[in-house]
Amino acid sequence: RSLRQPLSVMVIQVDGIQHSKPKVERVLDQTCRAIDAVDVSLINVGAYRRVLILPSCERQEAVRFAGAACRDIGVSLERLGITYDGQDLTVNAGVATVALAMKNFRPADLLETAERCVSTAQLTGNCVVKSLEIY
Repeated sequence: RSLRQPLSVMVIQVDGIQHSKPKVERVLDQTCRAIDAVDVSLINVGAYRRVLILPSCERQEAVRFAGAACRDIGVSLERLGITYDGQDLTVNAGVATVALAMKNFRPADLLETAERCVSTAQLTGNCVVKSLEIY
């Protein structure tokens, strides 16, 4: 809060995988680590879900990062022979941003909002990014 900078949280989720867990985890981790933002923190919250904390990252930039990551993960999985089987295998993301955190801002709200966004994206299709800005 004291820095008065935007803060974004991104949740990336891969669904519909029955096998190849180590390969998928490796692709997910490599793609998330390649996101070119300052001081990104990557948190593994399950085999096929990652949370990224993006300090000083506005909503539009975070959405661009998420879209590129979803596409890159999909292409990498396809190259490894882990292909999309109809609607079963999907890569989606949710982004939540606060432009200026107020004194009473709860950081957990960012994660909860990003989780809601990725849940909505999962219902929508493949390679979908949903985002919300918290005021």
